[in-house]
Amino acid sequence: MLAYRSIESKDCAGSTRRLYRSPYFGAGFSPVTVFTAVNAVFTGPVAVGVGSGTGATAFVWAQKNRESKFALYATADAGATWHKVTGTETRNPCSPYRVIPDILNPAKAYLFPVPPGQAAISLRHFWETRDGGRAWQPRSLPGKIPSADGFFFDPTDLRKIWVWCSSMGNWTGVQYSEDGGLTWQPLEIPAENRIHGALINPFTDELIVTGRQVISRLHKGKGEDLRRKCGILERTDFVAGPPILNPRQKEVLIPVFTYEKGTVAGTVYSCRSGEEEKIAVIPPIQGEPVYAFLSEGKFYLSFVNFKGPGQVLEYELPQETASYLWLAAGVGAVLLCGALLLCRKRGVKKRMQN
Repeated sequence: MLAYRSIESKDCAGSTRRLYRSPYFGAGFSPVTVFTAVNAVFTGPVAVGVGSGTGATAFVWAQKNRESKFALYATADAGATWHKVTGTETRNPCSPYRVIPDILNPAKAYLFPVPPGQAAISLRHFWETRDGGRAWQPRSLPGKIPSADGFFFDPTDLRKIWVWCSSMGNWTGVQYSEDGGLTWQPLEIPAENRIHGALINPFTDELIVTGRQVISRLHKGKGEDLRRKCGILERTDFVAGPPILNPRQKEVLIPVFTYEKGTVAGTVYSCRSGEEEKIAVIPPIQGEPVYAFLSEGKFYLSFVNFKGPGQVLEYELPQETASYLWLAAGVGAVLLCGALLLCRKRGVKKRMQN
């Protein structure tokens, strides 16, 4: 497991990162010491509150020990080994690139040059890797990505692109292009508040959008508010983390959080083909959710607590009856990249660990 936390720095936009790795899902973290500085981490579509990934190759913009330049480095084993992406070396401490992972293939990603001061990203010259960043092939599309909080490609057709933006920018909502970024159309999907993430389910062609008091679905051009289907009252104040694709079950997983008296609790829902199912309950926890991701068939959710140990949840359920597993990892203020497993009729196990 790879984890990181932000620390103060004057090298790049006021902050940098410190990396940690664990040989087994939070059972003890040790610093990754091969880098002098890590100024950007690309692990998946990260958004407000909870970041999500799929156990894909992680990329960092970093300066290695005894190196005078920064470069893009990749790891496929949670930081045990790293390799440099050839041709990315520069003395610039701020990353001139952006890495976007593929939503289906954990070894596949796209690398985009991001010129300083330009909000839109050109699609005329970018690169694709299918082996975790060792080899790259040039790609080109005719258009550009507008200023947005996040975007992703259809895993079978790069010309189909979705972008989303929260209420804090020049526009809000979700836009779609099917001609490689030449033209964009807004999608009519219920999202009255701040959007935290969007994801297409390539198995069902459903677009799932989540955020603050937002759980919505778009299918065949028709938008649907899913709060009632999930048993959530319209006035309930909640935050739905970015949707996470579970390819094994061809479903989208959504962690939903509510806050009360210094604690956070919630529910994990499964969405597929217009059917929503409550699959796990998140007990009251002191802390903030920071990461949710799938890895090797398991779904993990982690919390950071600046007043005590961080906590990692793991939901495990390939069988009819399962149990609940709870891990409490004493890593202080470190942002744990952590734990939850989901399947069909899931249950829960519980375990405590300091």
